Amino acid sequence: MSKKSNKIVKSSGIIGNFNLQALFLEIDLVNLDPDDSRKVLVEVFNWSDQIPVALPVVSFNGPNNIMGDGGPIEIEPNTVCGFIVALFANQAFAYEIRITFFDTTEDIIASSHGLRNLENVVGQTLHHNDFRVVEID
Repeated sequence: MSKKSNKIVKSSGIIGNFNLQALFLEIDLVNLDPDDSRKVLVEVFNWSDQIPVALPVVSFNGPNNIMGDGGPIEIEPNTVCGFIVALFANQAFAYEIRITFFDTTEDIIASSHGLRNLENVVGQTLHHNDFRVVEID
């Protein structure tokens, strides 16, 4: 019998990116646990056409910048994983970030930034407490 994974999904809600102020989206997840890795999945959806369209997400994990494959990843103890999405390439005038935590949300802190020319776009920075738990099957 396989162990069923307990998962928690958190959402940013829909963020307006009118006139494509943000060209890129950077999402960072830090695992502060000194002993255990954490399994997560980061997804970004383009809501510009009133339906969610998944965007390609590139991840760089840990001090060795190990690239992810777009699926769930393990964030090693005491490391950060960065995720990048090209909003301009997908004409994302409205987007949502979803983070799925498998088995625990303990000791993980999330943040995200809309970027243009390597500078934060006003109104597109999200801190950990800005993400809300949602029920998605």
